Amino acid sequence: MGCYVHTIKPTQIKQARLTAGLSIVSMAKIMGCSRQTVHNWESGKHPMLARDFEYMEMKLALRVRYVYADF
Repeated sequence: MGCYVHTIKPTQIKQARLTAGLSIVSMAKIMGCSRQTVHNWESGKHPMLARDFEYMEMKLALRVRYVYADF
């Protein structure tokens, strides 16, 4: 069993995805999981594992930097 992140709210996961300009399907591809898993994280049905949160942070930070590089 993994370590869960209880301090991040499901709405923060969704906001991070939207800020990066990603759909649920695109986020799932980046995270290597199903669309349903992303939906479950964002709806609060299942908490996100700490390792998944760290991976998401790394991947989305790169994406956000790329999206906003022209500004």
